[in-house]
Amino acid sequence: MDLVLLEGPLEPRRLEDIARLYGPYNRKYSDPGFCDRLFNQNPHGGSLHAFALDEQGRAAGHYAVIPTDILVRGERKRSGKGEAFVVHEEHRRETVSVAGRRPILCGPALQHTLLEDALERGLEVVHMIAGGEVALIHRITGCRALGTHHRRSGLVLRPGELPAREESGWSRTLRDALGAAQRTASAAMRAAAGSAAGIRNWSGADLTAERLAHIAADLPAPRGWGLAIDVPALAWMARAGTLQLLASDEAMTSWALVCASAGDGRTTEILAWRERGGRDVAIGLLAAAIHTAAELGSVIVGFSETAAPVPEERERLRGAGRTLLLREREQETGMFVRSRNAEYSDPSWLQFSPFFYGIY
Repeated sequence: MDLVLLEGPLEPRRLEDIARLYGPYNRKYSDPGFCDRLFNQNPHGGSLHAFALDEQGRAAGHYAVIPTDILVRGERKRSGKGEAFVVHEEHRRETVSVAGRRPILCGPALQHTLLEDALERGLEVVHMIAGGEVALIHRITGCRALGTHHRRSGLVLRPGELPAREESGWSRTLRDALGAAQRTASAAMRAAAGSAAGIRNWSGADLTAERLAHIAADLPAPRGWGLAIDVPALAWMARAGTLQLLASDEAMTSWALVCASAGDGRTTEILAWRERGGRDVAIGLLAAAIHTAAELGSVIVGFSETAAPVPEERERLRGAGRTLLLREREQETGMFVRSRNAEYSDPSWLQFSPFFYGIY
């Protein structure tokens, strides 16, 4: 096996390699067009890539770092998002030697080599979200698990399209019955709340620079460090994802920015939330987000409490979720970092938000 490092924009055949390798694990990536928008059209510059090549020169593994800007105590710095890590199952036991060192397994070699290259290029920190075996490889290659948690609320809209679970017939019947009751009750509550009546919904060409600028200006600067959200970044997210902007009025007094292609492309996720009208407006905005998700055919609609950066608005968002019978639970964010600055390993310094994962 050989490793090659490339800086984007990638040529079409390499985008097709990513689609072939990573598409089976996240169906969004099976579209080379999505890969082009995500990796090549980033306003912060070309993504960094590591490819593992077999003896015939065919790509057998991949990892990328997508440049992003962060704000650190108000100062803008360069960062990167680790994404699309995959090694074809036929090659996971193969080893590769990097810079003449002792051969190591292909997966850790891909990660370690690319992350070192990214830091050498001056990136302040590389961040990624991972679980399971991928999280273990991150630990092996020197990434630090922050162990941060958030409260996440969700509603399953199309249970028949969820991945199949290994469970008994009784457990499956009980789960389906409880889920159906939740959906029915939630729909009744949304109808009682007036559903999406009066809420504006803008997408595509209607996501004008002026509206994106309003979003960017309306988000408080992170305490510690967090992602820098500006008009170019939001415009790129709109191209890479399916963004919808919901607002209480033309002036965007209260608004929610929604990605309708989160996860594997079948989840509607609230990326950011500003609400100034109280409980009824919060319920109306969330009801509109659920209505939009259903109209677009999403399997799940959900949000992290961290979508709302203002504490009192966060509590009203959670309250709206409970009113509309979304299920809330605490879970790990799965956040890892790799940096030469130890401060980034302090979980209290991070201001986590759905922008870290929503469009990827």
